[in-house]
Amino acid sequence: MTNDLLDDDMASALADLLLGPMPTEVPEPAPIDLVVIPDPPREVVAVPDIEVRSDSTRWRRVPGMHSVLFVFTMAVGLVLRVVNLNAVGLNSDEAVYAGQGGSLLGVSDLNEHFSIFRAHPLLLQFVSGTVFHITGPSDHAIRLVVAVVFGLGSVVATYRLATLLYDRTIGLAAAALLAVLPYHVIISRQVLVDVPMAFFAILGVTAAVKAVKDDDRRYLFLAFFWCALSAISKEVAVLLVPMLGAWLITGPAKIKIRRLIGPSLLFAAIAAPFPITRLINQPGNASRFFLWQFTRDPNHSPDYFARVILQFSGWSFLGLLLVGMAVLAARRSSADQLVLWWLGLFGLFFQFWPTKLFPYLFLILPAMAIAAALAAARLVGVLTSLLKMQKARPSRAIGTVIGALVVSLIISSGGIVLAGPAAELDGFGDFDIEVQTFAGSREFGEWAFDNTPTNSRFVTIGPSLGNILRFYGRRDSVALSVSPDPAKRNPAYVPLPNPNLAMRQMSVHYIVWDAYSADRSAFYNKRLRDLARKLGGEIVFSVYADGERIVSVNGPAPDGADIRIVVWDVPGAGTTTGGDRQEGIS
Repeated sequence: MTNDLLDDDMASALADLLLGPMPTEVPEPAPIDLVVIPDPPREVVAVPDIEVRSDSTRWRRVPGMHSVLFVFTMAVGLVLRVVNLNAVGLNSDEAVYAGQGGSLLGVSDLNEHFSIFRAHPLLLQFVSGTVFHITGPSDHAIRLVVAVVFGLGSVVATYRLATLLYDRTIGLAAAALLAVLPYHVIISRQVLVDVPMAFFAILGVTAAVKAVKDDDRRYLFLAFFWCALSAISKEVAVLLVPMLGAWLITGPAKIKIRRLIGPSLLFAAIAAPFPITRLINQPGNASRFFLWQFTRDPNHSPDYFARVILQFSGWSFLGLLLVGMAVLAARRSSADQLVLWWLGLFGLFFQFWPTKLFPYLFLILPAMAIAAALAAARLVGVLTSLLKMQKARPSRAIGTVIGALVVSLIISSGGIVLAGPAAELDGFGDFDIEVQTFAGSREFGEWAFDNTPTNSRFVTIGPSLGNILRFYGRRDSVALSVSPDPAKRNPAYVPLPNPNLAMRQMSVHYIVWDAYSADRSAFYNKRLRDLARKLGGEIVFSVYADGERIVSVNGPAPDGADIRIVVWDVPGAGTTTGGDRQEGIS
């Protein structure tokens, strides 16, 4: 990051934010219009970052305040991402990515339980393996790296991008929103491929803006390099190439297509090896993953993402976002067009893609935060004009509007961060969006590691709990809900067509019920419980919630407890844990 990020000129931004312009009125922040003028003369015509740049000496009575606000924003963002970080163990996706990383770099015996190649590229997995080489297979260590480097790093990168596009006031406002937004906080605290993908995407977009602003082709190569790292984090980031290409070619900059050939080749050189090696070394497996991804049935209603934003960002943020998008569409400056391309292309893709998952919108949150910050600036400008406040202080008013929203977001995020392992994350209300923490699964995996033979095999309702068992317990599992039809299942999972036969042949030794999977599938929930009852399983381990705490016990849970996990030992399977023959759950 360049030195101008926190230079003395930030005093002027603070002046705008807290005290207002003096003695003359400062106009509403305008977007940089990134228009390259052909030689002669060769120059980039752009609105200055902030009009008060040349007058920063007027505000020496408040030196460095913008820097103070920036540091405070980052500190709050850091606290929200690291406090209570390891209260709950890894969820299913986290366990897969962490386990792949350990397998990739040969850490412990994780290679016996996780294949290197699955659905996504391997950048995050490589980072996980590298961390595990230093710390061992530590869930806390890898979460800390992801939260700070990629999660908080995205906040810093968003500040830089918004400052380049508009000005420091908008940059600070966008960064502040992103730093405390509950949705961003929740996801950036998890080991998910969406987090590094978004981080590198912001860096790529920022470099593209610099390429246009400075008329420097080298930044185009840097932009496509960062985009390639984003794509090898998660493949959907390949859409960054057409997004940036459309903006660079059709926007006011009018970049020639031939100037993008070299950067595009660099992108391909970095991003292409993963799919090519999959096709060469494992063509059957790769084709099965491809078939599965494109034939999956829709898993949520079309309004899913709107409900996600409402529950974990709130009505105020959504309102500012919609106003900001209207402002962008009405002005359509070069900077506005870039943000619109970002929101539009990825937003439409995620909306029309049949599978909708909770972290998907993480990639466009920076653009959302920028749009919301612009909306606050425009609303303050309109209000000032309507009230004819000739001595109004626009930046101070913007700071007040954003500050009030940030405080409400801090309260919501703080409540989520400080909640106990078994607490439900409601955010700004209940819009039927459930964040599955799989609380108690780590305790189950650690119990399995300490109390079951190494060759033990578990049968679960779904594969999610099995992934967590493999990471913490180093034990194998199969799931009842895995379809025998290759077109309807994740190729990484093995079906169990005849669980009764598997039990009687002693190829499966334990039956595990968990509330999280049971809530998703009533059919397989009943089927697994019937199987445990039919085979006379003995309860050897239980996990239940006591308020917001998670409690684990050997044997059945107390009567009336909020049970999360029950493990039955199947008689005759050669285990020695013992237990009581009870159903264990109502």
